[in-house]
Amino acid sequence: MSSTRHSALCCSVERYSSCVIDDAACGGDDYGLSGEAPSREDAEQGALGDAGLIAVLGAVAGHLPGEIINRVIGRPDGSYLVRLAEAWYTNTGAVPTGRTIELSLTPDLPVYDSSPGEPAYAKAETAAWAAIAEKALAGVDQAWTARRRAQWQDTWARLCADDPRKANSREAPSGYVRLNQDSTAFDYAEALTQLTGRQAVVRELPAGRGRRRRALRRQIRTGKPVIVSTRPATFRGEIMPCRLISTHCYEVIAVRWRTIGLRNPWGYYHPAPVPLSRLAAVLQPRYATLA
Repeated sequence: MSSTRHSALCCSVERYSSCVIDDAACGGDDYGLSGEAPSREDAEQGALGDAGLIAVLGAVAGHLPGEIINRVIGRPDGSYLVRLAEAWYTNTGAVPTGRTIELSLTPDLPVYDSSPGEPAYAKAETAAWAAIAEKALAGVDQAWTARRRAQWQDTWARLCADDPRKANSREAPSGYVRLNQDSTAFDYAEALTQLTGRQAVVRELPAGRGRRRRALRRQIRTGKPVIVSTRPATFRGEIMPCRLISTHCYEVIAVRWRTIGLRNPWGYYHPAPVPLSRLAAVLQPRYATLA
């Protein structure tokens, strides 16, 4: 397996500030204030519109915490080494190329001048790994191949065509600004591969309650994260059922006989159990998971 080392540079909100939290959360071998292993509760979305990525981070920590431990490494000087598996988009998801991308990161995170002690994006109240991993995934575009860069440029052109507000922006954004754009199940599949080194797939939700239950339960029971997203609102001000938020991403954390449990990457306002029979009415038809 080959590896390439890069220093990640990402755009800031107003400025960068060192992570002002407990030393155990900011560096060394500990991943939380109590030295516990990474958990999905550590991953909480901040001001950046990257709910899908934060859902993936939480899902990997929940099912495969060893991947986080092996990929987000605190150094004695307070800096970090983050190892990501290079991923290729495919028609069905993403596959690892066999190359490892190593990013050397400072502990500095974007902050607002009005709140210099708190990261503006992924939260780092109890553990810094999620904010550092988010920073690495923002900066990994520096290590992209020409093929991957061209894919993103094509995607950006389509986004600009669909959104008049982006029409004057010809150059595809990079860093944190890239993470702040609309995303799809294929983006979540790429992140799953980057964080696990495994093939990720995008699948259609099966028809029928029983088939949905079996498909989702099989993934959860075998330790494979499942990331879903809700449909857009059908009219302005629509209130979706089960405390769901339109055009938002969630991790499937439980599959019961008649319902599924979802985790909101905000870290709060989690949905009520969603009936399996209603999934087609509230979710996008595709979800991302590991093969």
